[in-house]
Amino acid sequence: MDRIRAPAVSSQRKRQKGKHSPKLSCSYEIKFNKFVIFIMQRKMGMTRRTFLMELARRKGFRVENELSDSVTHIVAENNSYPEVLDWLRTQDVGDSSGFELLDISWFTACMEAGRPVDSEMKYRLAEQDQSPPLNIPESELPSFVVSKVSQYSCQRKTTLNNCNKKFTDAFEIMAENYEFKENEIFCLEFLRAASVLKFLPFPVTRMKDIQGLPCMGDRVRDVIEEIIEEGESSRAKEVLNDERYKSFKVNLSRF
Repeated sequence: MDRIRAPAVSSQRKRQKGKHSPKLSCSYEIKFNKFVIFIMQRKMGMTRRTFLMELARRKGFRVENELSDSVTHIVAENNSYPEVLDWLRTQDVGDSSGFELLDISWFTACMEAGRPVDSEMKYRLAEQDQSPPLNIPESELPSFVVSKVSQYSCQRKTTLNNCNKKFTDAFEIMAENYEFKENEIFCLEFLRAASVLKFLPFPVTRMKDIQGLPCMGDRVRDVIEEIIEEGESSRAKEVLNDERYKSFKVNLSRF
């Protein structure tokens, strides 16, 4: 009799195992209930999106895996306002007025502050892309910028001549400092920006030169603007003079 019943028990156990097989992500305390974030995977990739979602959850933010009516803030990376709207239409969302459509720079600022920051105009995709266009003849813009630059480094050729060394050196200093602090998101932000500027066959001399380039977030743009105006980055200089940074460099040089 036991041999006859065994398959039924085994089958039942398999069904129970299958029912609970999906692994749930670690639960974290939600500190900011009024903010429900959804991060678009478009142009970002699943691995990076998963990392950012877990980072936000660890800091107390509520992040949804799927787009739903409970979402209040949609975060996009390297997507224009029209592109986000088009994507929302594919999700059967006709009215986007219920969402704050924000650039990844807002998310980055929140992670740095450890709390939600105001969704100012500079973070909102709508205001960024609906601002009056600059009356600049296309001939005055570098032809290389007018053409589309890939956001993926593997799709860009590395040039032997770095025309923007003063910028990329500052970015690499900032990235290294964030790496020492185990702040991966800011480290990657500056490394990606350095990779893009190394790809350019011309020196950046004005802010218009980086118009349309990927990986140019607010933090990166602030450093570029200061170097253009002052000739150097005070933030990079401050890092070089930081005793903690110096000690890390010394310790690394021993290995």
